[in-house]
Amino acid sequence: MKKIIFGAIALMIGAIGFAQNNQSTVLQDGTNLISDVIQAGELNVADQNQQGDQQGAFINQNGNRNKAIQVQKDFHSRYGTATIKQAGNDNDAYQNQLNFGNNTLIATQNGQRNESDQWQKGGHGNDGIVYQGKGANDNIAYQEQQGTNNYVNVRQSGDRNYSNQKQLVSLHGIANINQSGNDNDAYQSQTGGVWDNNGEVKIVQSGNGNYAKQDQANPSSGPGLGNYSSTVQESNLNDAFQNQYGEDGMLTIIQKGDKENYGYQIQAAGSKGETASLSQNGKDNDSWQYQYGQGNTSTVKQTGLSHWSKTTQMGMNNITTVTQSN
Repeated sequence: MKKIIFGAIALMIGAIGFAQNNQSTVLQDGTNLISDVIQAGELNVADQNQQGDQQGAFINQNGNRNKAIQVQKDFHSRYGTATIKQAGNDNDAYQNQLNFGNNTLIATQNGQRNESDQWQKGGHGNDGIVYQGKGANDNIAYQEQQGTNNYVNVRQSGDRNYSNQKQLVSLHGIANINQSGNDNDAYQSQTGGVWDNNGEVKIVQSGNGNYAKQDQANPSSGPGLGNYSSTVQESNLNDAFQNQYGEDGMLTIIQKGDKENYGYQIQAAGSKGETASLSQNGKDNDSWQYQYGQGNTSTVKQTGLSHWSKTTQMGMNNITTVTQSN
């Protein structure tokens, strides 16, 4: 009987010792490279691969079953930095930086079962920051950048949110997503092919079950040439779509009150200096705003239930205002 008890205790000790095993793999090929890995939990995996000059890779895991992978590859890189901090459990973070520049990637995961995927493929001065906060669970964040001086930001403090950001070939693109509610989806894209373009997109989702999509691109000259798009969703189950293909345009959508509002804004290619704003405070409201021209302004305000509005403006310096309430 004693042998059986001692045998069981030995098996338990062996199982505990195995459960505490963390894995770390570091590969460095270059000059003045820095690698730092701290693992304080159980069954964590850290993988770093650096090839180039003057780069730093930092991983801090203080939880269980987390996975962190960092790749920095380019022998012309300068001052590239990749940082992953995981303080929760079952989180996955992947970072990849290619080409030269002062690139920075930061992923912080303090909740459970979160995913973060960050890519920066070229240019100077790129930033990519993902923050998945304490108590934030089952979130997914995806970032991809190509170009110079770009900045993307994702902050997820709710649960089961999804964010997708892309800035492909732009100089001063800025993209922000803040999700403090639950079950929200946010998509952003700025594309183009010239080095003198400025664009900014912003999504704030503090409600639940919302969907927002923003796209800014100039088919002939790059990402929007100074366009700005903003979506704020404070209530639940709303849909917002913003598309700009011209120059110096501004789009704004605010959805609050009850739920299930729909807003769609488009400023077509060739438009310049146009503004469209939408405010929805209620339930089951629909608004469509379309503009093609120069200097046009469209304002729609819906308060109450089940309103429908569609505005179309072509030409120059036109103004339309729609107010609906009940």
